[in-house]
Amino acid sequence: MSHGQRPLVLLDAGAIANPRILPDSWLSDCEIVAYPPGALLYAPAAALSRAHAVVLRSMTRFGPGEAAALPSLQALATLSSGVDHVTVEPVPLRHGRGGNAVAVADWVVWALSRLWRDLDSFAGRRVAVVGVGAVGSAVSEALARLKVELVLVDPPRARHDATFAGVSLDEAIEAGVDAITLHVPRIRDGVDVTMGLLDLRRLNALSQRGGAVVLNAARGGVLDEVAAVALRRSGRLAGLALDVFVAEPSPDPAIVDGADLVTPHIAGHSIEGKLRVGALAIAALRRDLGLSDASVDFASAVTAVAGSARAASAPLQAFEVLDATDKALRVACAGDGDFTALRGRHLRSERGS
Repeated sequence: MSHGQRPLVLLDAGAIANPRILPDSWLSDCEIVAYPPGALLYAPAAALSRAHAVVLRSMTRFGPGEAAALPSLQALATLSSGVDHVTVEPVPLRHGRGGNAVAVADWVVWALSRLWRDLDSFAGRRVAVVGVGAVGSAVSEALARLKVELVLVDPPRARHDATFAGVSLDEAIEAGVDAITLHVPRIRDGVDVTMGLLDLRRLNALSQRGGAVVLNAARGGVLDEVAAVALRRSGRLAGLALDVFVAEPSPDPAIVDGADLVTPHIAGHSIEGKLRVGALAIAALRRDLGLSDASVDFASAVTAVAGSARAASAPLQAFEVLDATDKALRVACAGDGDFTALRGRHLRSERGS
C-alpha cells in the first residue's frame, strides 16, 4: 500500500447494512467493497486481488482457499468472539473476544432461572463455570451476585496464574454441583483439547451425583450433545440448555427437541455486545493498517448507538425475548431446519447495562 493510499477493505455486506454491528465512521477512511454474507470468495475478483484487509463475521469461513485469493492481504479481523471459523492465519487475526461477555452472562442467568424456576432459587446452589476467561469471569460475577457458590474450572489459567483458585472438571463433578456451564473455545489439538470435554463418561459421573443441569454457550462439540439429550430424556440430568450445536446452522431436530431450552447461537448477541466486539476487532485492524485512532472515538460510538437502541427497544431487556427465541428455533427446526435467518434477526439489550 503506497503512502496516502486508502486501504481497500473487503467487508461482509451484513455488517455494512447494520450500524448496530459496525457504525460507518469506524472505516470511513477506507475504500470498502462488500462481499455476500458468508461468501468471501464471491467478492469481485479485482477486489480480491488487491484487498489490503478483510473483515469477517462468524458465518464466513476463512481457510487456505480464501488466503490464496488475497495476495495483498495485510490485516484480518472477525466481528466475533470465537475464531474457529478461521483455519489459516496468513496475517495476525484480530477479534472481539470478551466483548460479548455481559450478554452471555445474561443468557446463563436466563437459562438457570428457567431451569430452576426463578431467581430466588439461586442462593446456595453450586455452579461449575468451565472456562474463566472474559466471558466465564462475567458469568461468575453475575452468579456471585445471586449468592451462588462458584466452582471454577480452567486448567490453562491455573497453570499460568498462581492466584487462580480452580479445580479440574473431574474434581468439580466429583465434589457435586447443581449446574455446569461451558465457556471454553473449541480446541481440537494440543494440551488443552476441549472437543468432547463434557463427554459421556463425565456426564454419567455427573448424573450419578444428583443430575445437575448442563448449559453450553461455548461451541458445538465441546459437549457430547447426543449423550446429554439421552441422559436428559431418561431423567438422569436435571436440565439441558443449548445455544450451540454440532450441526450449525441446521441442528439435529432430535437434539433441539430433547433440550429444555434452545437458542440459535445468540447468547452473546446483544446490541451492546456486538458493538463492543466490533470495536475491539476494528481498533486492532486499524492499527495493523497504520490508520490513526484519533479519527475514531470507539467508546462514544458504542455508547451512542447502544443507548439509542436500548431506549427504542426497552422491552427487549426482559428474558421474554429469549423465551420467544427458544420457541422460534423449535419452529425453524420443524421446518427447513436452518436457523441462519433467526440468528440474524436476534438482538436484545443487556439487562445489566
